[in-house]
Amino acid sequence: MIHPPTPAHSRRGGARPAILSALAITLVGAGFLVVVGLRGVSTPNPTPAPGPAGPPQASADSAKIDTLQNAAQELIRRGEVKQAEALLRGAIAEHLTEQRLYSQLGDLLASQRRSEEAYAIYEKALASAPGDADLEFAAGSAASAAGKLDRAEEHYQASMTKRPTDFRAPMFLAQVQMKLEHLDQAAANLLLAAKLNPDAAIVWGSLAEIALRQNKLSLAQQHAKKARELEPRVTVWRLIEARALKREGKPEAALDLLVGLDEAAKREPGVDLLQAECFGIMGRPADAAAVYLAKIKTDGADGLSTLQAAIWLEKAGDLAQAKDLAERAEMLAVPGAKELVARLGK
Repeated sequence: MIHPPTPAHSRRGGARPAILSALAITLVGAGFLVVVGLRGVSTPNPTPAPGPAGPPQASADSAKIDTLQNAAQELIRRGEVKQAEALLRGAIAEHLTEQRLYSQLGDLLASQRRSEEAYAIYEKALASAPGDADLEFAAGSAASAAGKLDRAEEHYQASMTKRPTDFRAPMFLAQVQMKLEHLDQAAANLLLAAKLNPDAAIVWGSLAEIALRQNKLSLAQQHAKKARELEPRVTVWRLIEARALKREGKPEAALDLLVGLDEAAKREPGVDLLQAECFGIMGRPADAAAVYLAKIKTDGADGLSTLQAAIWLEKAGDLAQAKDLAERAEMLAVPGAKELVARLGK
């Protein structure tokens, strides 16, 4: 997971680094969960549209709000986050309709993964005045993180309407729709995002994931390959393409995609499972066991890998080593280990 940096809060209409520059996309593939950070995604910083002329005291009030925001930002810069939050909450109590203060507090809460609280504050910000594309986007992201997917859809759609040339809103909307299993709608929004920014690998990777879920295997491979060409060091794109190849009955080709991975990439979620499945399809259980044996060699407390190694060793006919590892997995309280030990003890 990529953690957001200390937020550099903006005035209304500006970028929100806490939300926009460090968001992560979660792709749920068949049998594995991968978190992929946005790479190389620029955040537009549009010029705010001029608002209606206010009363004479508006400029003085605006200067006071600027001072409060700058003070909060300085506290954040010094790492005094609690003090910054207290300052902003006090400022909001004094200026109940000042959207900028709500937005800055929402950004601060979102940067601390306090998604429920952040969303509640963004809602108040939007209630105080119509929101711009960035505020709607931030509200959508907080709602999504808080599990309020229907609300996230609404905010991302509003962000799309307010800034139709920004690929991020349809892309993130598609992620929400994927969680809701609205795959056709998600694909349509991803194609729109691809048209707006064809160089965003996450868009093509998400399209590949949808195609894989819909069992459109050639299309999944095509999209995953595109994502891999754009971001060759991102393991998840290889995994999606390899899963499509495996499902198509091409386990050797799937393994070829994973052979060149470095040791860190091989430890990423889903890699070991996919390799073992391919070796299993090819009738090579000993090689499948070797995948997990390599993992527990570097981490002896990895109970799940220990159990998997035992299972594949049993299939390979190495019952003595399988029993030894099954007993170790049982000691590590891995579900299913006790049953395997009982079976191997016969």
